[in-house]
Amino acid sequence: MPSDNLPKISVILPAYNAEKYIEAAVNSILLQTYQNFEIIIADDCSTDRTKAIIDAFDDKRIQTHHNANNLGKTETVKKLYSYVSGTFVTIHDADDISLPERFEKQLLAFATNPKLGMCGTSFNSVSEDGKTVLETIIMESDYNKVLENIPNASQFHGPTMMIKKSILDELGELYRPFFKNNYEDTDLAYRIAERYESVNLPEVLYIYRILDTSLCRTKIDVWNRNLYKAVAFLAMERKESGIDSIMSGNPETVYDYFNKVTIHYQQDTSLIHREAASYFMYWKLYPRAVREGWLSVVKNPFSLINWRTWFYCYRKKMFSKK
Repeated sequence: MPSDNLPKISVILPAYNAEKYIEAAVNSILLQTYQNFEIIIADDCSTDRTKAIIDAFDDKRIQTHHNANNLGKTETVKKLYSYVSGTFVTIHDADDISLPERFEKQLLAFATNPKLGMCGTSFNSVSEDGKTVLETIIMESDYNKVLENIPNASQFHGPTMMIKKSILDELGELYRPFFKNNYEDTDLAYRIAERYESVNLPEVLYIYRILDTSLCRTKIDVWNRNLYKAVAFLAMERKESGIDSIMSGNPETVYDYFNKVTIHYQQDTSLIHREAASYFMYWKLYPRAVREGWLSVVKNPFSLINWRTWFYCYRKKMFSKK
């Protein structure tokens, strides 16, 4: 099918130490049934072979804009966005896979509903080797329910989101540095969904690889564990006054709110480790779960629940193959 008159998709792809997965990620884009796209990619000063693998691709649709210094995901995405020429934009993870019909089906959703501003998809979470499906997550496809649910939990999986470039231009900022490479896509999704019709396709069109080295798992602390509270608080501010504390240059307001709603972590310093253990158990990252469970015991050895948490994690690890 001729692509000259079809809308172009710009795929932003920041990569850091992804040598095991970057080739499969790029190939999953190149093999899409919908072929009018550009891949705008940057290696963020990896210490492995990520850059060499990227540079080995020979496809005119791939643009490389490697970083001279490590910038982090937020700043790399901002840089790559300046090269975007497509009508639609998606920000792909370097260790994940887009299934072949993803772009075609998302563009069909936009064509069917001209009011649509953002479209995500459902997805499978898989083990690091990609061989085991850990969970199939069907995302909300009704916009009214998205608006109803979003104050309490994220309604979009960041790398599945396809967004009209015109909307991103209106927002003026993609990922906000305040979120420091975590929840930045969640904050973006909220800012779009509150103003423009946004839904997900119920079909699984994306494969999300669970790595214990990914940004959202390398540091499970009170801030990262509860950051959605800050996302929702900022949304409440925008609803009430049209702007939020970040827009007005008063981030201390968010910090004050965050400290109030997380004060129970100060009262029980073992709680964050117990929650982290539960989080790692959910994703079957058993060694990390055991470590966090033991840290909860160290923090409060007189707590029965801490000992029970550690023992449960340890037992699961012993009977697993990991």
